[in-house]
Amino acid sequence: MLPKQTVTGVEYQGTPAYWSYATCGGTDFFSETNEGACVNQKTEGDCGKQSKCAWDGKQCAGKEIVKTCKDNAKKDESVYGEEDCRCIGLGGKDIGKAFLYMDEKNLLTYSPNVGATCQAWENTTHPDCLKDGDKPSWCSEKWCFVDPCKCKTKSPPKAVMPSNRHMRFQGKTAYWSYATCGSTDSWSSQHKDKYCVHQETEAACSKLSKCAWNGKECLGKALVDLCEKQESSGVLGVEAPLPNSAASSIVAMNALLLAFVMILLH
Repeated sequence: MLPKQTVTGVEYQGTPAYWSYATCGGTDFFSETNEGACVNQKTEGDCGKQSKCAWDGKQCAGKEIVKTCKDNAKKDESVYGEEDCRCIGLGGKDIGKAFLYMDEKNLLTYSPNVGATCQAWENTTHPDCLKDGDKPSWCSEKWCFVDPCKCKTKSPPKAVMPSNRHMRFQGKTAYWSYATCGSTDSWSSQHKDKYCVHQETEAACSKLSKCAWNGKECLGKALVDLCEKQESSGVLGVEAPLPNSAASSIVAMNALLLAFVMILLH
């Protein structure tokens, strides 16, 4: 069963995002109510009338599905990251806000598309970037969220700081990268106590729950263990549930409720 293109305008790596019930073991009854859905166009002629659809010779599907993988791989690396480490966030959203912690207590308000593409996301939201005078170099550096298991940059991606640990991608702590956007990571250098790569000993590494020692250096747990097992087994690697999950859920839910309220206000 082919995935379907969203009608919300949300994008993934610059093209319309797709969704699927089948991958979750469900049945798609929703498409039956949408006459314009590509899957409901039974002839090439009807398929051609839908601007988002294309005929593959047998059936009607979203244009991006019909295109070859080679064509889809041609993306601007300065916007979507290096080919071996693409940005993974969802973009194209024009309403709402996103909230990320800048430290253990304070939330920053971001665009709802934060991390979907290579941008200097802190430049318009972090207090140190909004002040007059000299600003940290990371204010103008671009970054995006990435899949740690599909990121081959020379500088390894970093897991989000502990206060944002409720953020996950495919069962793993969320990771970000400046390197994939062609930028230099000076952010983690100024917040060394929050990032694995700056823990110089195994003992220091073990103090951060998101980190693991690989015998030479401290990296995110996914990079040390999960990604390798995932590749060799073909089974998605998933981290253990967060400790004190009830409290973590409250933090995440508070941020979500705040975001929902802001959406309603807009």
